[in-house]
Parts: sequence; structure tokens; C-alpha cells
Amino acid sequence: MRVVELHKRKKLKMTHHLSCVLDSTHNIIGNDELGEFSKLPKELVVEILYKLPVTSLGIVRCVSKTFDSMIQNPEFVETYRSKAPLRWLVFDHSELITFTIYVDNSRPSKRQALTLSVHLWSVNFYDGLLVFFNDDGKPLLHNISTQVTVELPSTHPASFTDTECLQIGLDISSNKYKVLYWKESRDLCLSFCYVLTLEKGSAWRPVGDTPQVRGVGKKPQTCANGSLFWLDDCQQRVILFDLSSEMFRSINPPCVMNLHESSYSLFEFNGSLCLVQKPRKEMFHLECMWLLKDVSREKWGLMLKNTVIPVGDTDCYSRSSLGNSLEFSDRYCEILMAAAVGKVQHIFLYNLLDRAYQHFKINELRGIRRGETYEQNDLQIAEYGTLVDASGSVEYGR
Repeated sequence: MRVVELHKRKKLKMTHHLSCVLDSTHNIIGNDELGEFSKLPKELVVEILYKLPVTSLGIVRCVSKTFDSMIQNPEFVETYRSKAPLRWLVFDHSELITFTIYVDNSRPSKRQALTLSVHLWSVNFYDGLLVFFNDDGKPLLHNISTQVTVELPSTHPASFTDTECLQIGLDISSNKYKVLYWKESRDLCLSFCYVLTLEKGSAWRPVGDTPQVRGVGKKPQTCANGSLFWLDDCQQRVILFDLSSEMFRSINPPCVMNLHESSYSLFEFNGSLCLVQKPRKEMFHLECMWLLKDVSREKWGLMLKNTVIPVGDTDCYSRSSLGNSLEFSDRYCEILMAAAVGKVQHIFLYNLLDRAYQHFKINELRGIRRGETYEQNDLQIAEYGTLVDASGSVEYGR
């Protein structure tokens, strides 16, 4: 028993040591010395690597050629990667459609989830939950998995002169979802900001200081690591709303943003915020992809640089000049990049472990506006508001 305990303690110590090494990789990149790890059996080192998040593995492989070889090993990749099917949510014209895509490249299964006649930029989505307004200006919450829709408590009478926005995210300190509401007046300034916790009997609470920012509702946005993020590229900053403290703040981006030459977008990867830089004239070329490693210290790490997506014999290149956007999301150890070309949705999965691509194609769509991954979420939302439609087959306009 004592030997087993010592073995466990040693493994925990080495895992902690490796985590500390990752924090200082900028000092040791290119150094192939494994230090204390060279004294351990290879099987134990591999077991430690299995316990690290994929974002850390991407850094580890830069530290050592030995680590890089272990991580690229097909057996390691196959064991580490998720076997779960990819759930893909497409905003197709006025319909919201879900697809289940299997890793064996079999035909995706399709299911209509919801019909909407609202502006899709005003529909916010996170973790299988949608928030948007109906034609009476009432805030609605919809669960894609359970197909239940509820009307949330209203903050005030509907406004027809101001733009109203909703965004949803997860407060990781309480493990509860929260919805942020704000207005954007005619000058597009953010005001009248409230937050609601999704729980029985909850009410909207006013948010104190709000940042001086214009048109935040139409800026690149996402939720990651317990905060809502917006990219205010005009002011060279990232604005965040901490869902735990319910306060706004801003942080510096990892680079000076050149808005004439490049475009920028945000997405969540493995629980952390990612910022992507692409040339405006080359949709399938990734200049840089950064990961926000530490919010409080505003510390970013470079994940990818000068990476070209191999679109192969698809018609993506020939149609990319039409202004189509490339959307990003994640699937555990893979970065998902999606592009709509006509009525076809192309999905490219980039595996950070072996740097391999997979390509999926969804045909016969009518007019793709957006696409995102989602996970099965069995959250029962009926007690969070007034039940609107138990079947989930609803139609709203505004």
C-alpha cells in the first residue's frame, strides 16, 4: 500500500512539475532535455500526458522532440481524442437545424430544431441553449436538446427605438447559467445593462459600470472560462463580463490589430478564449491563433501560425472571394473551421495532436447564415420562466 501511495504522489508531483514547466516554455523552447522526466518509465510519462488538457499538450510538444513524438503517436492520438459524434447547429435561412456527424464519415443525420424569423445576429447561443426575443420583445430561452422554450422575466416594456441584446454564458464559480441583457441606443452605445441567473424565482439585477463601447452586439463574441467576451477591434481591446463578479473589464489583445489587412474573430477552445487573425483576401489562411492562458495577467500563448487549411478539390477557393466568412469552434482536441459555399457547408477538423485534417460536407441547405458546435444539454428550463411551447416547434418574428 505504501509503495502505491508513493507512486501516486510521485505521479502527481511530476504532473504538477510539468504544469510549471509549461508556464515557462518561452525560456526552454528548443531544449530537448526532459530533466526529471527522463528518469521515469515511458509508460508513466504517457499516462501523465493523458491527464493534461489539449491546450497544454500543444505547448508540451514545443518543449521536447521526445514529447512531440509521444503526442503524435497514432495510439496516443486515438486514445486521447473524443469518440463522441460531432453535433453541428446550422442557422439555415430562417431555420435552425441540427446535424450529428460521425467520425467514420458516415452520412450526417439531420433534425429540424426550430423555425425563426428573427435577425440571426440577435440570436445568442451557448452550450445548447439559445436566447432571443419574440415579436413582442419578450426574452425567450430555448434548449436545443429538450426542445423546450420558456419566456424569461421581462426587464421593462419593449423598446422600438433601441436595439436590445441578450447573451448567455456559464458562471463556473456557481455552475449556473446567466443571461446578460443590454440596450444599444441610436448612437450604438451600451446602456441599461442587467443580468439574470437561470434558476427558479430569479429576477434581473442591474449591472454597475458599463464600458464606453459602440455596437457591441454586432462585434465578435463568445463565452469562455466563466466570462462573456467581445472583440472591440476599433479600440484595440477585448471587453469581458465576468459572470461571477458580474463586472465588466477590458484586456489587451496579443497583437496590434491591422484592420485593413486582417480580420479577427473569437471562439472558445477547451474552455479558454481564442483569438484568430486571418488575411482579409485569403479566407483559408490562418496568420495566427492565440489562446488566453491567464485573464488576470492578460497572458496569451500562440497556438498556430501561418497555417493553410487544405480544402483539396472542393470549390471553397474559387468561391472564397465572395466574402464568405470562416467560423471557428472546438471539439475537444480539435479546432473546427466551417465555411458555407452556396448551399453546401464545409467543415474542417484540425487535430492539434497529429496536425491532421478531416473534411465533412453537408449538402442541400437553403441559405446558411451561421454554424456552431453544441453538446447535449439536459438542463430542465421549465421552472426558469413561463412555458411557451412544449414541443419546441415554434415560430417567432420581430
